[in-house]
Amino acid sequence: MLNNAICVHVQVSGIEKNCDFAVPSAMTVGMAIPLMCRMLNDEHLQTSDAFSWNMLIDMNTGMMLDEARSFEKQGIRDGAMLLLCSR
Repeated sequence: MLNNAICVHVQVSGIEKNCDFAVPSAMTVGMAIPLMCRMLNDEHLQTSDAFSWNMLIDMNTGMMLDEARSFEKQGIRDGAMLLLCSR
């Protein structure tokens, strides 16, 4: 399923590591960003999504992610598949 995946690298403030996400090729980076936020918040930050959006930085663009890119606006459901590899 992830054979043709694209990789997105994000840096998370307050966590002593970087996280790499393998995104299925059918899902654009822009669509995957809110899902990454939710996964990191749930697993590591343990805070609400709204509080932590600005703690994520897209390393490809150098831009902070913000609350305006909502999970639902991007058309992503909770069951969307994403591989999280922490190092």
